[in-house]
Amino acid sequence: MMMKQVSMLAAAVVLSLGTAASAATISWGDGSSPGDNLDPSSMTGAVLVDATTSILNVSLSPFDGSAIPNAEFNSVGADATATYVFSSLRTSLSMIWGSVDTYNFIDFYNGVTLLGTFNGAAAGPIFTSNRALTAILATIGGFGQFDSVVLRSPGANAFEHASVAAVPVPAAGFLLIGALGGLAALRRRRKTA
Repeated sequence: MMMKQVSMLAAAVVLSLGTAASAATISWGDGSSPGDNLDPSSMTGAVLVDATTSILNVSLSPFDGSAIPNAEFNSVGADATATYVFSSLRTSLSMIWGSVDTYNFIDFYNGVTLLGTFNGAAAGPIFTSNRALTAILATIGGFGQFDSVVLRSPGANAFEHASVAAVPVPAAGFLLIGALGGLAALRRRRKTA
C-alpha cells in the first residue's frame, strides 16, 4: 500500500513538472542559511544594498532575531526598484524574503516582455499578517523562462530580500530526467517483487 502511495505521489510530481503552469507557484523554507547576497544589476530610487542592520521605519532585516543577525540583505524602499539580470534563461527564482508584505511585487521578464507579476498578497495571510515571520526562503516559478526580475515596493517601505538566485532552464530538465529515472526504478523493483 505504501509503495502505491509513493508511486502515485511521484507520478503527480513528474506530471506537474512536465506541464506548463498557468499561475505562479511558490514554496517556502526557513531561510536559516543564506548564500551570497547578490547585488542588483540596476536600481531606481532608495535601495539599500548589502545592509546588515534594520533601520526604524525604513527596513527590517530578514535576519533579526536569528542566529545570523548581521547577515547582508538588500531593501527596496517606497516607489523604488531593484532589477536582477541573469546571464541565461531561468525557470524559478529563490530568495530569502524578509517581511512578506502585500505591497511587495516581483515582475518576471524575458527581454522586454513582462511574463507576469507575483505579489506578496499571493503568499497568503499566514505570512502577510504575522510580522514575526522573517527570513523565509521563497522559491517562485510558473512564469515560463525569464532572464530578469524587478523587485518593487510601490507606495510603502520596504521589500527586504537576500540571496537572490534563479534556477537555470537546463537544471529543470535534469530534475525531470532524474524523477523519470526514479519512477522507472520503482516500477522495475515492483515488477520483480
